[in-house]
Amino acid sequence: MATDIIARGMAANAKKSVTALGNKIESEKWIGTKAEWEAVDKSTIKDGTIVYITDDKTVILYDKAEMEKIAAQVATDKTSVAADKADIVSMKSEIANTKTYINETVQTISENANSVKQEKIAIDETKTDIDKKYTEISNTATKLNTEYNNLTSNYYTKEATNSLISSTTKPKYSVVNEFPTSDISTDIIYLKSTGTTSTDGVYEMYTYQDSNWVKIGTSNPDLADYYTKELVDSTFATKTEINNTNTEVSELKEDLYTVNIVESRNKLNKDACIIGIIKNDGTIDTSYTNYHTSEFIPISENEEYRLARWNKYNCLTTTIRAVMIYDAQRQPLLSERLNDFNGIGKAVEKSAYIRISISGDWFKSDLMLFIGDTIDSTRYIPYEKRREISLNPSINLNALIEKNEPLKSITQSCIEQISDEYKVGSYYINSNYVISKSSNWEMYMLKNIYRKITYKGYCEKGIYAIGFYSDNIPSDKSFIGGLTVDRSGVNIVEFVLDEKTIPDGTISILLCSRVVAGDIHVEMESFIAKKYINESKIRIDSIVSEIEGKGNVKAIYKSIPNANDFTIIKDEIWFAENIYKDGVATDYTTVHRYKIIDGFLVKIGDIDTDFGHWNTVDYCEDNDCLIFGNGANSIQTDGNYFVVVKNPLSLGDVARIETCGIKYAVDIGFKVQAVWGDSNFGSNNIVYLISNSCQKITKVLLLKDSNGNFNGQYVTLETKDIELDKYYGVGGADFWGDTLYIGIGGPYEMFKMSMSDYSIQKITKHFYKDDGSEYSGSIQGVHIDSQYIWVFSNIAGSSVNYLTQYRR
Repeated sequence: MATDIIARGMAANAKKSVTALGNKIESEKWIGTKAEWEAVDKSTIKDGTIVYITDDKTVILYDKAEMEKIAAQVATDKTSVAADKADIVSMKSEIANTKTYINETVQTISENANSVKQEKIAIDETKTDIDKKYTEISNTATKLNTEYNNLTSNYYTKEATNSLISSTTKPKYSVVNEFPTSDISTDIIYLKSTGTTSTDGVYEMYTYQDSNWVKIGTSNPDLADYYTKELVDSTFATKTEINNTNTEVSELKEDLYTVNIVESRNKLNKDACIIGIIKNDGTIDTSYTNYHTSEFIPISENEEYRLARWNKYNCLTTTIRAVMIYDAQRQPLLSERLNDFNGIGKAVEKSAYIRISISGDWFKSDLMLFIGDTIDSTRYIPYEKRREISLNPSINLNALIEKNEPLKSITQSCIEQISDEYKVGSYYINSNYVISKSSNWEMYMLKNIYRKITYKGYCEKGIYAIGFYSDNIPSDKSFIGGLTVDRSGVNIVEFVLDEKTIPDGTISILLCSRVVAGDIHVEMESFIAKKYINESKIRIDSIVSEIEGKGNVKAIYKSIPNANDFTIIKDEIWFAENIYKDGVATDYTTVHRYKIIDGFLVKIGDIDTDFGHWNTVDYCEDNDCLIFGNGANSIQTDGNYFVVVKNPLSLGDVARIETCGIKYAVDIGFKVQAVWGDSNFGSNNIVYLISNSCQKITKVLLLKDSNGNFNGQYVTLETKDIELDKYYGVGGADFWGDTLYIGIGGPYEMFKMSMSDYSIQKITKHFYKDDGSEYSGSIQGVHIDSQYIWVFSNIAGSSVNYLTQYRR
């Protein structure tokens, strides 16, 4: 406060003249700093003293009365400021309290609103229940009304029935020798004697109706064609004897064969699955149409289970969307379902059944549910559950049939259930008895073989080999023995397979012949029947592998009718041959479908399409979709797009985008190419678009409808402009891991582009002629899978091209 007083005193006295102070002027001076002035005892300072403050060079004439006045005013002001400060603190506290009250009020209102909302929901549900019960009661009342009307209209009451009975006239009889001519009653049955006397007891019975005598019977019917009790007792077996016979027949059938239930390791029956997802209470919510839920599958307590997916080469554990375990009464044992389960689990105590829910995308793949035995499978195992009937090997079936005629129908029925013949497909058994696939061969199978049955058969031009197997699903491991052509190459035209030639333990037989040899016909002597299998067959061309290497290169195929990218769709390789008109590529392309069979690239068909020039094409097995762009268009072309085709193996001989594909219009530059990207946690909806001759990469996500199918819409996730030294024409592309592999023309060059940071590695391959000079050409197609890198290349100025299969 002292400093404030000095400041105000200086302000008040700075302009006072010496004259104004009158006789107060003294000749004394005081010189010092503000701090020193504040510290000095003012009672020692006389009025009129000249005060010089050295800090700011201020000069004042000291006037004690004025200074005291100023000090009083400063004290008053300070008190006022303190009071104002207290008021502000009080107001701040009130504001804080008001804010707290408002927040609490808002919270209360919100809670009340939620409560009201819940009450409204409960009221609505109650109203729905009441309406439902009212409808049920109304329906019941209507039904009761209908039944009451029916009863009152069509039935007699007890009283009415009794009245009718009491009013009914009992039949009356009258014995006569001749029909009366008067007083004839229609209520009397007249008994007219037919014997020589009136007492022989034989009468004809007549009634008089519509003025005519009507004969209604005789008192002594002819029973000559009826059995008497004595005849019945002596002719027919008693009930006990019939039961004993039935027992003997049943025991005989049990001696003839036994019935076993045979199940595959895969317990997931897709045909029995329903749409929907398991809820926490164990019931199924069918509104979730993108999920499939299994039937009740038996499982024992503490038994392990595993959902696996076969991806052509491996058995992969697969996520289960929801799991519920049930007891023997099919009541849930878990308090809530298991969500997004990792695919491997263990049943709990008292377990009897399990149900699983699977997403639509996974459901389309080759799934297997293992219970108990959860180890990897070396192949896809289809679901199978069947009755297998085994004949008693000690019974001579043929002799039994011949000796006991009534058993023929029983035995006939038994054998027809257990014997089967059908065509397997394009397979053959080589000289080492290894089952191989080839479209040039046909294979037939006889299942459920019994050595007591004689199998006779023939083939028009000869059977190449016959194999015997210990399993109804023949494999190299279950091979027991076989018959094949002799060294002269003479095929087996006719054969007889019986107890002498069929090895012990044989369950199935394979027979193979060339396509041109004709059908195999089999007669099974035991039940006198022939089964003919006739199917149309086509001859197909093939391209043999140029080499079969054991190093980096597995195989090379040459002279393939292809000039664009290619792709592998399950076990088929699809090449494309664009149709040119006047030297210009059109939208029409012939797709050539091939399979690799025993080192042969075998053509199995063509598809006439409007899929355009496939600079890039790709297939994703997990979503079963083909994808390609209009990447061969010119820089000026309007209407850039890419196309997705679902289930391409189902296409016929002619395919058009309008009817089989989804076209996505894009505005990302020119020459649009498209390949599938990362699986995105199994959604398989990421696509990389390559445009502007490799100078732009666009990452998009394809949207799906409620059924899990692509709906024609997409979301752009990333766009990256790539700085390159020039435009590069794209010759095939594929995505693997985190990398885009892009063929970029010649001489045999490829980009490896990281999708994490878009860094690029350029790879150049060199191929040489016999004289040491290099071949000139370009990469036209790329495909990458878990085992191989496939590269399709051409040679400049030549019609020769190569498909090289590199081991990874």
